[in-house]
Amino acid sequence: MLMLKDYIEIDENNSVKEEKTDEIKETNVEKTSQSSYSYNLENDTVNQYFDIKRRKDNHRKIEINDLDLDSKKKTKLKSPSRKENTKGKWVIILTLGIILYFAYQPMSNLFILYLKNNPSLYKYYLFIFSQINNNTILGLFMVSILGALFFLVLPSEAIFIYYLDSTQYNPMLVIGLVILGSLVGLTFNYTVGKLLGKRFIKLLFRKNFQKYQNLVNKYGSTFIFLGNIIPGPMEVLSVFFGCFKYEYKNFIILSMLGRLIKYMLLFLAFTFFWETITHYYLNFINIL
Repeated sequence: MLMLKDYIEIDENNSVKEEKTDEIKETNVEKTSQSSYSYNLENDTVNQYFDIKRRKDNHRKIEINDLDLDSKKKTKLKSPSRKENTKGKWVIILTLGIILYFAYQPMSNLFILYLKNNPSLYKYYLFIFSQINNNTILGLFMVSILGALFFLVLPSEAIFIYYLDSTQYNPMLVIGLVILGSLVGLTFNYTVGKLLGKRFIKLLFRKNFQKYQNLVNKYGSTFIFLGNIIPGPMEVLSVFFGCFKYEYKNFIILSMLGRLIKYMLLFLAFTFFWETITHYYLNFINIL
């Protein structure tokens, strides 16, 4: 049997074990608290680092935006607006037009003087002039070519009416020769434009080149057709169509159709409204 002494020893051992377990628990609690504290410290330092980095990034973005705004303001101050550019171009074009208008007569006089100094060339000039002056079929064809050239101001519509009024030629023959001669002149203009090429257009229009190229591609056929019905614009526009490398076959067919409609309308107007047309025609001759 167990003695009282043994019971006391057992109790003491149990108490010692309990004390040890309590100590172990306490040490574990301290360790967990220290690790949690250190973990919180690490999280705080990481959060502080990212906060500082975000602030720096935001500050850099603000500086970059300020620099962009300053550069845009400077470019606006340096470079003129589109309206100013277009105004400047139109001023240049109008100035060149005025110069050409006033220089046309002196240049033609110089050209005739040059021909007179070269008898072989002057002989051809006199032949062409005599054909036109005598209202011959060849003269009609030649004057139709000259009337379609972009650098000459020669109203082919008035010449057409003049031939219908003052000659006995078949009207259909007159219409055919006028159209044929004008197509020869337009072909010359188109060829000049093709030789100048797209570089000339790029030099002339610069930033707007692609815009005009798209317009030619999209509405070129309409411009050519209507431009040959309306008096005037196609002689100059044919040079630009050559520069843009517009297809010659379409160009010449649309030009022919437009000219055919124009001269047929003029012929019908001349036949049925002769007195009115004569009135305006005489006024035009008197101005010349």
